[in-house]
Amino acid sequence: MKLGININYIANLRNAMGGSEPDLLKSARLCEIAGAQGIAIYYDGKDANVTKSDIMYMKRALKIPIMLMIEMNENARDLALELKPEMVFVVPENMGYQDSKGGYNVEKNIDKLNDFIVPMLYNGIKAGVFIEPKLSQIQAAYKAGVKCVELNARKFSESFAQNPMDKALFIELKEAAVFARTMNLDVTISGGINYKSIELVKTIPTVKFVNMGHSIITKAIFDGLTSAIKQMLEIMNNKD
Repeated sequence: MKLGININYIANLRNAMGGSEPDLLKSARLCEIAGAQGIAIYYDGKDANVTKSDIMYMKRALKIPIMLMIEMNENARDLALELKPEMVFVVPENMGYQDSKGGYNVEKNIDKLNDFIVPMLYNGIKAGVFIEPKLSQIQAAYKAGVKCVELNARKFSESFAQNPMDKALFIELKEAAVFARTMNLDVTISGGINYKSIELVKTIPTVKFVNMGHSIITKAIFDGLTSAIKQMLEIMNNKD
């Protein structure tokens, strides 16, 4: 099991002030240096959060793979065709890099999804879809021709936070991950996984990547805040 870092959470901090800090490329490089094995990026085709330029800079600078989550529009697909990332996942329209809206409903859109991903598959890109951990959705995704799925763990994560002893949604997530792999689909998981729930998630043998963002960025803020304040105070109090 490998760790991917969702860089959109850092882009959100940058965009809040309209400047260039924190530097997105530097942040991605630090993730790579720290041992992260992938960078997950949501792209809406409109440059609303992470821009095409951001993504192309990261592609050129990083050695670790990029996993691209895109909305179903031509701009986003064109970027995927140019970038040729490790994996591409189609997400619901206007989902953003949040996952509370739920996964893409493949059962109702098998032909639509197939039409969208065919050019990527033709160009050797491992195209997939972000879905709820339901066996029926996995079967529909397989029929649509995907090569990988990203399972939305949001409901499990919220349930775990309320009652870690209730394993029902974890069992559902695990069964979905195992089932998807029996259909020869690469399996990625994302959606609220944190430093406690990962203890369960890491026991699922068929998961290739776990993509995280919020929990790691939150911990980084608290772990680094004291040091950052002390450094500023040292500069301010330096008489030289």
